[in-house]
Amino acid sequence: MAQVQLHYTELSVSKGSETQFVDRSRPIPTDDYAPPAPPVSLGILTEQSRVIVISFPKGLAYDVFHPAPRHQWAVIVSGRLELGVSDGETRVFNAGSVLNIKDTGSEGHTTRVVGEEDVMMLVAEY
Repeated sequence: MAQVQLHYTELSVSKGSETQFVDRSRPIPTDDYAPPAPPVSLGILTEQSRVIVISFPKGLAYDVFHPAPRHQWAVIVSGRLELGVSDGETRVFNAGSVLNIKDTGSEGHTTRVVGEEDVMMLVAEY
């Protein structure tokens, strides 16, 4: 079985409290997760978390910088979400995008729904 990689975008804090996007990859090892089924690629992202669903309505445009309340792994389930970081960059994330949001204690990010569809995210806080 070929080595599987999880590709994600991290919202991280650089020097001081400025935020930035960092594209990262993480190897996902093979494990016997549910024998007798064959081994699968399985990676633990965090041991302890609270899993929540967040929905942003279409038209939401929160252009005030704000940090996440906790570190979060997030998967966009539906819609398109634009995030801005304090170094000036903005990116649009589509359904299926994986984010590791780690901008607690910083200037944070802006949040805007793009298009005519609500955004739904599945979030594991850690």
